[in-house]
Amino acid sequence: KETDSIRIGVDLLEVRSTEERSSSNVQLVTRSLESMIDREVEVVRNAQVTRVVWEITKVSERLAQLPRGASMWSPLFSAAGIREILLEFYPNGSTNTTKDGNCAFYIRCPEGVTMVVTLFVGKVKKGPIKTTFDSLTGKGLPDYCRIQDEIDTEKDTLEVGIELKNQPNQTLTFSS
Repeated sequence: KETDSIRIGVDLLEVRSTEERSSSNVQLVTRSLESMIDREVEVVRNAQVTRVVWEITKVSERLAQLPRGASMWSPLFSAAGIREILLEFYPNGSTNTTKDGNCAFYIRCPEGVTMVVTLFVGKVKKGPIKTTFDSLTGKGLPDYCRIQDEIDTEKDTLEVGIELKNQPNQTLTFSS
């Protein structure tokens, strides 16, 4: 099929020679060594961050535009020494939401990350819970809260986010 595709990621550390090849079906996206270093610096810089707030603007517009099952994603970020955290928010609920008017909220992290996390939408907090990310699926709740009760109607904004504590593996083992 024309719509079938495969995406492959490759990080190039050094280029010794270049050769141009043309193909309308292949798109090469590279991440420079500088951007990889910047990403690692962000992890160190945000190592002491324990609260992340995502302010969603124009909430009433987004509620009207996004049907149930459609989500919004935060940018990838790091906090508490954890890289590539992503917040996934369903303003009108996910496909698993059972109560009309409820939103759904999830957090995604790389496989193997263990943390104690509290999720919040407006003033409603759920947690803290200790969880380990053992796959690419998010952790969260399909019936988080009634979204209309948490919107700042004066500013038409909604704050969603996390409070977290990294639970790193305390054992460092070497073999030789």
